[in-house]
Amino acid sequence: MVKSINEKWISNPRDGALNLLINCIDLKKGQKLLLIGESQKYSHYDPALIEFIAGTAEDIGAEVFQIIIPPMYGPENFPKIVGEGLAIADHAIFLSQAGDQLRFCDTPGKATKTMIYTLDLESLGSPFGTLNHKLMLEMKELLRQKWSNGGDWTIKC
Repeated sequence: MVKSINEKWISNPRDGALNLLINCIDLKKGQKLLLIGESQKYSHYDPALIEFIAGTAEDIGAEVFQIIIPPMYGPENFPKIVGEGLAIADHAIFLSQAGDQLRFCDTPGKATKTMIYTLDLESLGSPFGTLNHKLMLEMKELLRQKWSNGGDWTIKC
């Protein structure tokens, strides 16, 4: 919500973390969650973000593992430790550029893989971060159905 045009969004990072963990990845009590971050020297992510998500997942009852890796400049640099973590995890969340690179790799294990683009606690708790993920998927499907019917479309922002 916005109080005025000049004030920041009211941020609630816990709601954003719960949206990510429950509505997006469907994390359940007892499941294993792997969080993959980058060395702070190279990371675009606030280091507090990975700790906050880990704490929220533990509150849900998940078993949380964290791996901090150096930057991954291509799929050929896939860190073995990430593969080992994916092999035992139920879910993995990438707070690193490695998540973008892994779209081009075959990865071991059954873990769901989620790349997030909320870089800090404020953006996690923003209207973007807290908008129910399941609602966004429903909206996406409605748009896909409309677009698949053909015709000309103009999108204005």
